[in-house]
Amino acid sequence: MVVLGYPGVQALDLVGPSEVFTGATIYLAGHGRVDEGYSVTVVSRGGEPATTLTGLALVAQPLPDPREPIDTLVRALPSFFADGHEPRASLIHGDLWSGNWGMLADGTPVIYDPAVSCADAEAELAMMELFGEAPARFLEAYRHGAGLHGGYAQRRSLYQLYHLLNHALLFGSGYVAQSLVVAKRLAQE
Repeated sequence: MVVLGYPGVQALDLVGPSEVFTGATIYLAGHGRVDEGYSVTVVSRGGEPATTLTGLALVAQPLPDPREPIDTLVRALPSFFADGHEPRASLIHGDLWSGNWGMLADGTPVIYDPAVSCADAEAELAMMELFGEAPARFLEAYRHGAGLHGGYAQRRSLYQLYHLLNHALLFGSGYVAQSLVVAKRLAQE
């Protein structure tokens, strides 16, 4: 498991996951399950110490080779929301890609095959942009109605990773490779 540190990280965002996953590994070993669990590594760009906002420097290793598989990546999410975006629960379609929307002959939009959930509206738009694009007027109206913040472009990959991992689970290898590419790109940001 890789925990990603970066300048200004909160200590709890590094120490918390490390403690939880290491504790789980110790628990499993104590119950005879020594082949299970996690090897926890804190990493940062260049392997420099991950220095918190309060000046605490935590030892880190360099980022792993991007060609090497990462079993689990933990990155503090607050950096994705540094633009002030505070997600609010919105009722979303949940699976709104180009195969699940269309237009009637008179131009009336139609959506179908929902996986309805309450989530950040940006998650819906990220799904649409992952598997095709809607007409420009729709995207403009969606962006206006959802009140997207400037950091959406950075969060898009984070929201898309969820769908890619889900598709990897459901449909296999092609999505596994794409998921790894996106996860590693997120780790570099």
